[in-house]
Amino acid sequence: MTAPISWSQAWAGRIAVPCLCMLFALGIRAQPTFTSFDAPGAGTGGGQGTFPVGVGGSTGTTGWYIDGRNIQHGFVRGPGGSIMSFDVPGLVYKTTPLSINTAGAVTGYYFAEQASDTETGFVRTADGTFSTFVVSYAAVHTSPRSIDTSGVVTGWYINCCFYLALQGFVRAIDGTITTFDAPDAGTGNYQGTVPTSINDAGTIAGCTFDTSSVEHGFVRDVDGAVTNFDAPGAAATCAFSINTEGTIAGYTVDAASVHHGFTRAVNGAIVTFDAPGAGAAANQGTMAMAIQDDGAIAGYYIDSSNLYHGFVRAANGAITTFDYPGAGDTVGMGINDLGAVTGYYIDTSSVSHGYLLIP
Repeated sequence: MTAPISWSQAWAGRIAVPCLCMLFALGIRAQPTFTSFDAPGAGTGGGQGTFPVGVGGSTGTTGWYIDGRNIQHGFVRGPGGSIMSFDVPGLVYKTTPLSINTAGAVTGYYFAEQASDTETGFVRTADGTFSTFVVSYAAVHTSPRSIDTSGVVTGWYINCCFYLALQGFVRAIDGTITTFDAPDAGTGNYQGTVPTSINDAGTIAGCTFDTSSVEHGFVRDVDGAVTNFDAPGAAATCAFSINTEGTIAGYTVDAASVHHGFTRAVNGAIVTFDAPGAGAAANQGTMAMAIQDDGAIAGYYIDSSNLYHGFVRAANGAITTFDYPGAGDTVGMGINDLGAVTGYYIDTSSVSHGYLLIP
């Protein structure tokens, strides 16, 4: 199994935040509450089902589902549990939400036709209004990856008439798009700059592939200055999520192709970590997927039997692991400031289901 490569509602549960964070900080497994859910119309065959990728300011989640015809659709699940499925308007074959903000706005990409591999970006506001966009008339791929609270979007694109190099972009709330490249980004096929996350200060984190296709992390400040970085001793480094303070979480790959999680402080200090039970063979290890403002990180790890498990790492480094009861694999994808975690699990029939974990 290969994991995918995170509502405007009153925060009625906000008072519970210190308690939730304390449980994670102490490493206590305190009878977590799992809620399983499936998007309406989700398929029940192998490889089909529901795939949440992010959780918003309350417990609203987004992601996609694959139906019985193997066609992919987007969904938003509200804090109360109601699920709205959606497709970008028109003859759309594949809708892929990738990020939800605290206001319930979602961004991602879609394919217009089944035979097409051209990605077009979209933003869907909480009231269901869509905006679609491409970075330029020559862009064959426009792939938004993250949206901040105000609606600013970041992601990557590829132009049609050059090598298939990836470049970063930022789309302002008025639709204005600024493109950028990280230092030493390669210009060959599938080299270049891959933004993955933006915070409310306008700081962007991501990965860049150099001329040798080696992966490095980067951070871009609101003024446009981009800094590359590598975790100590890593053969590859990728930043996957950034919180409001500017702390980054992501993964590294060592010389043996084993993955490890990392966190990078605003001052540039990097700490790597491994979830308990993470495998130590090639393509096993720890993947940090999302970081919230208190510094807690959610993700997944692959054990020595190539099974997937979820984890939460508290700001003090304590790691709590979890599995959905009876699941074959459990993948952690997103965490919000209430400590709620979302992701998906895979049952014995290889069908995926969404879950929400309240610790």
